[in-house]
Amino acid sequence: MKKINRVLIAVCTSGMLPALCQGQVNNIVPVSPEAAALGKMVNYPVNLNTGIPDINIPLHEISIGGLKLHVTLYYHAGGFKINEQATRVGLGWSLSTDLQITRTINDKDDFHPQGYINNNLMKAFYHNQDAYGYPLSGGEYPNANAYYLAFGQRDGMPDKFNYRLLNKSGSFYFQKNDSGTGYTIVPVPYDNVKIQYENGRFIITDTDGTVYYFGDPGGGGSVDQLLARGRELTNETVTAWRCKRIQSSSGIDDILFSYTPKMMAEYVEYTDYVEYYENDNPCNLTNYYRSDQHPMTLNNLSYENLVTMIPFYQISSPKYMEVTAGVSPGAKFHVPYLDAQQNVVDKVYPSENIAGVRRSEIRGLSVSEISFRGGKLIFDGIDNLNSIRLLDRNGIEVKSWHFFQSYENAWYYPHATTAYNGAGFQGTRYLDSLHVRHGTETYECYRLMYRNKFCFGNHLKGHDVWGYCNANTRERNWGGLVSLPLTAVTASRYYFSINYGCMDFASNVNISFGGHDRWAEKPDEEAMKRGILERIVYPTGGSVSFDFEANRYQERFTGIFHEQLIPQLCGGLRIRNISYYDAGATLPSTMVYYRYGDLEEGTGVLCNRPQLTTEPLRHSYDAVKFQQDILYLATVYTGPYTGPCLDRSCLAIRNIESKTTYRPASVLDYTYSNGSPIYYTKVTTYNRDLGENTGKTVTEFYSPETFLDGWSRHLLNDRLIEGTNISWLKTNGLIGARKSVTNYRYNKDVQRFEPINRRRFEYMVSWRTQQLRVVFVFPRVLYQIISGNFGGNLYDNGKPFAASMPYWQPDFIMGQYGIPVGSLLLTAETEEWFDEDEVQTLTTTYQYDKLPNFLNPSRVIWTDSKGHSIRKDFRYAYDLTGDVYGQMVTRNMVGLLIETVETNQTLGVELSRERTNYAVFPVGWSLIAPASVERSVKGEGLETDITFNAYDQYGNVLQLTERDGITTSYLWGYNALYPVARLRGVDYSSIPSAYTANVQVMNPVSDASLRTFLDGLRNHFLGDQEVSSYTYKQYIGLSSETRPNGLTSFYEYDGIGRLVLERDHDQNLTKEYDYSIVGPKHVSLQHRYTNIPLMRTYNLYCTQSGEPAMYNYMLPGGMHSGTSQAVADDAAQTSLDQVFPHPSIFPCNPMGNAVRVDFFAMYHTAFDHPEKMEVDFLQNGHVVATHTFQYNHVYSYPIATSTLYLPAGQYQISFRPSADVNYDENFFMGYGIITHETSQRNRLSSGDTFTLQYGRTYEIRASNYVFQ
Repeated sequence: MKKINRVLIAVCTSGMLPALCQGQVNNIVPVSPEAAALGKMVNYPVNLNTGIPDINIPLHEISIGGLKLHVTLYYHAGGFKINEQATRVGLGWSLSTDLQITRTINDKDDFHPQGYINNNLMKAFYHNQDAYGYPLSGGEYPNANAYYLAFGQRDGMPDKFNYRLLNKSGSFYFQKNDSGTGYTIVPVPYDNVKIQYENGRFIITDTDGTVYYFGDPGGGGSVDQLLARGRELTNETVTAWRCKRIQSSSGIDDILFSYTPKMMAEYVEYTDYVEYYENDNPCNLTNYYRSDQHPMTLNNLSYENLVTMIPFYQISSPKYMEVTAGVSPGAKFHVPYLDAQQNVVDKVYPSENIAGVRRSEIRGLSVSEISFRGGKLIFDGIDNLNSIRLLDRNGIEVKSWHFFQSYENAWYYPHATTAYNGAGFQGTRYLDSLHVRHGTETYECYRLMYRNKFCFGNHLKGHDVWGYCNANTRERNWGGLVSLPLTAVTASRYYFSINYGCMDFASNVNISFGGHDRWAEKPDEEAMKRGILERIVYPTGGSVSFDFEANRYQERFTGIFHEQLIPQLCGGLRIRNISYYDAGATLPSTMVYYRYGDLEEGTGVLCNRPQLTTEPLRHSYDAVKFQQDILYLATVYTGPYTGPCLDRSCLAIRNIESKTTYRPASVLDYTYSNGSPIYYTKVTTYNRDLGENTGKTVTEFYSPETFLDGWSRHLLNDRLIEGTNISWLKTNGLIGARKSVTNYRYNKDVQRFEPINRRRFEYMVSWRTQQLRVVFVFPRVLYQIISGNFGGNLYDNGKPFAASMPYWQPDFIMGQYGIPVGSLLLTAETEEWFDEDEVQTLTTTYQYDKLPNFLNPSRVIWTDSKGHSIRKDFRYAYDLTGDVYGQMVTRNMVGLLIETVETNQTLGVELSRERTNYAVFPVGWSLIAPASVERSVKGEGLETDITFNAYDQYGNVLQLTERDGITTSYLWGYNALYPVARLRGVDYSSIPSAYTANVQVMNPVSDASLRTFLDGLRNHFLGDQEVSSYTYKQYIGLSSETRPNGLTSFYEYDGIGRLVLERDHDQNLTKEYDYSIVGPKHVSLQHRYTNIPLMRTYNLYCTQSGEPAMYNYMLPGGMHSGTSQAVADDAAQTSLDQVFPHPSIFPCNPMGNAVRVDFFAMYHTAFDHPEKMEVDFLQNGHVVATHTFQYNHVYSYPIATSTLYLPAGQYQISFRPSADVNYDENFFMGYGIITHETSQRNRLSSGDTFTLQYGRTYEIRASNYVFQ
């Protein structure tokens, strides 16, 4: 037998809590703040369908030999979880230069000797082709493989890796081959990025041939050695690989990254849980102890002392271990008993040795230097970034960016936070301002302001289901907050004694445990907004303000008489409003307002939503639970043999206990692929410019399950594998596809939005045949030896147990599935233009010939409204033969377009053809570059347009010949970064060597000296040969240009590279540029908030006919201001409630088919109910009328009702109650409509369609108790 089996037995027979051996668990391994920021950007992307706006501040761009390094600050505005740590820039901010690979560890480390990569049982998965048993059965005994997987000795779940390159980001996995002995690395979703893992480092080659090296080569080693190789660690596990080098596709230029280890950070995770044990048949026990009997009545008896006196299995049941993480004592063992009156009396035994706390030590890296040909970026500040300095080739500063941060510590116990977050913890870091400088002078200043700065960290406990702050978030010194909801269970039996035929028991004993607040993990919008960015003030004095709100979804509530879909808050923030202000303005010049949902009701689609409690008429989140059975075993012998028992045949089952683990709902991940908590299928953005409504844009997205294969679709909604504590693994990438984008203009004359154009998108999925195999095994049964000497494996089911208590359950719950690997490809895009009664269309069709290996379109066809078609065919390196194209494919230069042929498909004639011919040039790393460009028109033969005759060792063009045969040569300077001379009509070989190899060209002393030196070229080449020369301010721009006639233009820049002056040859000023910049001391930090747009539908009565007309009064955003968003919105609401437009103000167009609709709302105030209730009427997907119910409670008198006349017709009716309501019992919102003439009553659900008939009167009711 394997030694590891004996170790497991030792753990499971310790006599303490045998059920702690739980098998595979999806543990979340924390990573460094920079790595976490990358994961957030990849998995929780900036997109309308996630509600996350694009917030960034570009700093600079470095261009070297085809490589472009953007230095940009990005902000992620999805909200912050309670223990989220700030990057060294500040909370929410990340730098684009933090290129890295991070990973999420599933089950075990893939690189572990028994990890997924090295587990030969793991092979490629083929849906509907595998026998169910493999690889779960087999081994040295029937259950061996399942046993190894269940208890972590082998890995059945691949880790997920995220990466960021210069211009893209994504995810990948290790894909095992058919034999299980090898692997490839596949991006998910699949694309043509090439990923390799060699000797401890990753190498990623982009589709243009650019190569990225993440980490340095080398296997294991000490923590310091691994950090030196560019790897970050959590405890002793590598969780991130930092980019060490980027190599251009030419193999010539490099960008090199250097790192410095950060101060070790600590991450603490608190999880409350209860382990509940029940034995409904203890009659085989030899002893049975109750908590109201000696010795369990001894004073000050701890759990540890108790189980040294009494074996755990002999303690009466029900019993449970209640763990409250982070308090002392961390656990309490409850053994309730029944008194003489049959009341449940709790008896508690504290434990200091059990705690629901997991600590992780995170060792991260900070970029300290990025070097490239001709310069470098220097980063100052390891744990908090102070500055970034751009230096030229001589080490002279070109410009710099300085970061000013503040720290927000805990509100109540700031002195105690270091005990939880580490000695160096000062609080949560916020970026307050950014200064752009040259030397010590500030030229530009950005100011950044936040809503309710808050200290996040390990000192906090209490959060919503998604991990964000809520009303129960507390600093740890506030005592024991229990996040597990109050849970009631019924024990089938409580035995007073096992004597007298084991008949002395009570039935159906009610036990409850957990916190008393059933809503402990409900979202709270205000708490969720803590620390979020609220305003950016730009150097010009202008600013942009951001207004966020909590995400919302539809929850189905079921009562005795009715059920209803009602909006509820969920985790994370979304953008509600963005307002742009000119310098000094108090009201915005431009505003963009966002409304979400198919009916603009504000809700999106949740992924595997939290489960509501199964208790009747309760609607709070249920605990997450799983059950295991504990079998207590004793050795038995039928003969004289007294040696150790080696298999099940000499073991008898003496007792069976069930153990159920209850954990709060927040232990599960309710996001899409560990990222976005919500998915919006429709977002409408309303635009307002200079005080006028200017239009709206409606963006629709395909529903999240649309492009998943049949098996994967259920992964969106299932939380756990049934009966286990194991989550389904999910991948991202095939969601978020746009379905349509429609732009509308606002017609003030008729007060409605009219469509301008619409774009519709269609897609296909290209699936790869191999899938990622995932195997799960959960130990349904746990064994404990209570007597005898056993030396075998308890899970070796090759032989049955000896005669004993009957038990028929399998040892494991197990199974497997495949994660599909595919690509979502655009197949058609149809654009429509609406011009009164005419609609023009243009359909673009994309076709792919090289799937699934290559994803570039092979052709694109444009077809207009009249059926006329133009086609373009494309060819790439993999479409062509020849050594150079084979080398291009090897180097993964598969995204470069080689040939384009344009054809008039309607007429069947070729219009044009263009081909770029590549060749291998004997410079650098066997440079692959264009050798010529050929073109033709109208089907004629190709003619050479341009020939590239020579390149230098950096891949710069030295000589080219154009169609007219004239040769142009280039002289490169400033470390070969910029062309300093263009010589038309000159062969490069005829340029004197004094110019082609001169240090004054490569590293000029000054602009003036270089101009003087290059004037010699102009004197050397005369006649038809033309020489133009140039000088530069490095990394800034052109400083002078001397034309062939010898006249020079000069360009001057300020300290940070902004063009300020242009001068002619005689230094006369020809143009001056002035920048309206407000100094940092003159920026007002006072901010006035402005309202969001509101709409209300009114009826006007035309004086001539006396018939009602309908008018939608829109109160524009930005009309009311206040000291907070709530104050501004309340002022706008008050204004809207008070307004009643006079008929003379607007054209009165009476409805000839008006239908009266009355509105009545009633609330039972003993139960939580909405403070506000609105209803929208929609036609063709547009809101055409909006009304607000007047508030009534059950004691209101007189009852307040309201009336609205609407045109007869069919409407979708969408109800919008406040979403921050904790509904209870049967008192949740119900809706109905009554037709007065027929007394017919119809229940309504939000979104139902109903026809209002002319000549009838209706009443719409809303109430939080049953609609009558």
